[in-house]
Amino acid sequence: MNKSVFGVGGVLVVLLVGGFAWQRDDALSPEAEGWLKQFSERPKHSDAYLYLNGLDAPADEEPAELGAARLAHYQQWLATSEPSDQYWELQQATLPLPQGPAFCAREESACWRDLFASDPSEVLAEHAVLLERYRHLMTLDDYATLTSPTLSDPLPPFFYLRRGHQLQALYALQLAKSGAGSEALRLLESDLVQLRRQLAQADHLVLKMILIAMLDEHLNWLALLYREGLIVAPQPIQPLSESERSLHLALQREFAGSAEMYAQLGAGDLGSGEPKVLEHVALVLVYKPQMTINRALLPYQTLSAVSLLKPAAFRQSLENDRQKTAMERSWRNYVGVVLSDIALPDFNIYIGRVLDLDAKFKLLNLLPQLPKNTPPSAAQLAALEQADNPYQRGQLPFWQADIAKLCYPGPLPQHKGSRCL
Repeated sequence: MNKSVFGVGGVLVVLLVGGFAWQRDDALSPEAEGWLKQFSERPKHSDAYLYLNGLDAPADEEPAELGAARLAHYQQWLATSEPSDQYWELQQATLPLPQGPAFCAREESACWRDLFASDPSEVLAEHAVLLERYRHLMTLDDYATLTSPTLSDPLPPFFYLRRGHQLQALYALQLAKSGAGSEALRLLESDLVQLRRQLAQADHLVLKMILIAMLDEHLNWLALLYREGLIVAPQPIQPLSESERSLHLALQREFAGSAEMYAQLGAGDLGSGEPKVLEHVALVLVYKPQMTINRALLPYQTLSAVSLLKPAAFRQSLENDRQKTAMERSWRNYVGVVLSDIALPDFNIYIGRVLDLDAKFKLLNLLPQLPKNTPPSAAQLAALEQADNPYQRGQLPFWQADIAKLCYPGPLPQHKGSRCL
């Protein structure tokens, strides 16, 4: 009898210990704690962010004041809402967004022809306020996103940022066509420096990609004005620096947002109402928030390191990616494994878009060696000096006749002519 009791008791002890071990979560890894700590120590004030956040303020209002009001509205909502609540932005009159033929799709060849033939003076006069704001924003050098990385994270009015840059380019066109080519070139080269500084500071993936698109368009303007004989050859452009290439700040922000979401799911905070007891117990058995956060960090760390690579090394890393094995799965954290495996987009696409700029920089630097008004011949392309593709030594640019552009091949599909000029 006593043996039976002790036997049953032993089984119960084993089951209890095993059950406790099964449902116990891991501690956050030092690496995960480090990433989250670094993100928590980001700047708490940014004049550049507040100004951009209110860039679309009416003409008689200050952009920074609207930007601060929008941020306060969001922070108040965040402090008083549930994670599943929908965020409603502050209702406010705004500056008209520039529209019309002057803002056509830049990836279309007809757009460039029409722009060059146009007189931008009327558009510049109509949108002088936005142009002046864009110029002021570009002088600010303390950019840091001040919102928290949530599913409802509101974005600044990026459309106005792009329109401001397009107005700046139209002003350079006006200068060049009026005979002030040297002034137009100084303006564009100065703006290029400021755009690259903003690129290095960008801590939000959307902003990083928008700045890449703006820089891409900027290079096209320099090439167009040079080929039309309105400006002399621009100064040689240096390749991207590590800080300009890096997606570390943006990835750190993405990881912090994911970590918060995983923690809320573990606490039962993502759904509406209080979680039912049985549902919560079932979730605890197959979901461990801190195990999930630790697992989720590895791809962010890897991508952060990859984003620092130069183009040739990035191409090699893509080839190595195909040989990687899948991460180990855990039944104790089955839900977390599934979530962490599906939550991350293919960031290599974004890294590739950044690095394509180096290819475009090289193409612009090659223009003085090529004829201005006729397509280059095969012999002229073969005779180019210092023309190696940044992605692959010994590979020269080619002329793509159907779009009348000079291009480099690359390891990923290009985005709207991102390796062509």
